[in-house]
Amino acid sequence: MTRNLILLFLWLAFPFQISFGQNPEPNKQDPLQDSIHKYTQMAHYEKVFQFATTWAELCKGKHGPESKAYGAALITLGNALNRTGKSKEAEPLLLQGLEIQKKALGEDHPDVAKSLGQLGLLYSNMVNYSKAETCFLTAQKIFRKPPGTNLLAEASMLNNFGNLYRFMGKYAKAEPCFLSALEINKKALGEEHPEVANSMNNLGNLYSEMGNYPKAEPYYLKSLEICKKALGENHPQVANSINNLGVLYDDMGDYSKAESYYLKVVDILNKTIGEDHIEVAPSLNNLGNLYELLGNYSKSETYKLKAYEIERKALGEEHPEAATSLNNIGALYNAMGNRSKAETYYLKALEIRKKTLGEDHPDVAQSLGNLGALYSTRSNYLKAESCYLKALEIRKKALGEVHPVVASSLGQLGSLYQSTGQYSKSETCFLKGLEICKKALGEDHPDVTFSLNRFGRMYLATGRPDKAESYFLTWNTRNWRKFSGIFRFCPTRRKKNFTHPIFPPLRNILNRFV
Repeated sequence: MTRNLILLFLWLAFPFQISFGQNPEPNKQDPLQDSIHKYTQMAHYEKVFQFATTWAELCKGKHGPESKAYGAALITLGNALNRTGKSKEAEPLLLQGLEIQKKALGEDHPDVAKSLGQLGLLYSNMVNYSKAETCFLTAQKIFRKPPGTNLLAEASMLNNFGNLYRFMGKYAKAEPCFLSALEINKKALGEEHPEVANSMNNLGNLYSEMGNYPKAEPYYLKSLEICKKALGENHPQVANSINNLGVLYDDMGDYSKAESYYLKVVDILNKTIGEDHIEVAPSLNNLGNLYELLGNYSKSETYKLKAYEIERKALGEEHPEAATSLNNIGALYNAMGNRSKAETYYLKALEIRKKTLGEDHPDVAQSLGNLGALYSTRSNYLKAESCYLKALEIRKKALGEVHPVVASSLGQLGSLYQSTGQYSKSETCFLKGLEICKKALGEDHPDVTFSLNRFGRMYLATGRPDKAESYFLTWNTRNWRKFSGIFRFCPTRRKKNFTHPIFPPLRNILNRFV
């Protein structure tokens, strides 16, 4: 499910906090700059690029190719390209603009720090996290000169670091960044400022991804309360907070509550930015995914196709967001049993992602994983294995060996090997995946407890029920009460796995506490 709609609105398909904008402020005396600002707010980045191109040419002619004005114009051009999914084309423009600003303004100028922040966001979008971190660290050093004079910039940097580490799966490093940013914003802006709400949303996202749903919920609720007071009931940032709560309740298995929140989001956005705006598409996809989960395929198809049409018209057919919608449509047809139609959509999404993001992007791995699952259901195990292995290789390379999605790939491989009777290989994959989940997410995360299901099935399939029971008991003896708390907030679709009749020992243990 998609979180952070307002951030998507500001930085399309890229959920970092937008802290370093260098687009011109509205300027009635300069129609070009005013148009750039207007279309940026409307998320019409193709038009932003058109006007910014003209602005850059004028700055170059009037002020020279080494002027700070031309450097800022190049940064604006690079941002516009990045926001339309053209990250590779954006990089040289951002680098050129940065170098011009360094020469014109000096290495330690705040505008240089802002441009470094933009470059860091670009590299994060390209999943080049080491380069992104370097850019953020350099920008942070500039903002800290002299210490304590740029507190809001410091808070923005901390939020960017937090999101960077969150995407890297380094939750222990992300949490203190978000907490520090929240405290700075509270002191500098007051308890009821929208930027405080943004920091709370970041913490809610973190705890939700960590599976700590009870801790995430109060942050989301407080964020919503602040936004309503500060911005009114029908502001896009209010819609963002409502959306995040919808995703939370969806993950917790409270589908009726999730549905009402998602519908409210669509209603607000339709009123404020229009029903065909690109920002509405993620909400439609969330509803489509929810209805698919509930088995209401007709409704799901309607919402998913509408989301794709919006993205196709706004961004073009070969944009990464359009690929995401195609992937979602493929998943729906797969759930409906229409494998050939699902394959067509999966392959199209894979093609777009390879072309726009590169062969080694995690989204490419996701497409390969989906294709692998599809081929597995067709009993085409060799083709499935090839997809899974390639996805695993990409994820390890892009995200590191200890990341939750690497564990997900190992789980897919383990299930495949189990289906083909290769139990030794299956056990190895499951064990590696479990160890990664424990390291990355902590022992109380639902994904860790969900892994017990895989082990139970494997050991039962190999005629070792005693080992299955022993494993469950040994694993959970230390933290049963913690586990029962996690179980209460575990998605319904996972609860069904834990309480399946083939797990009487585990079900009996659960009944003591749940």
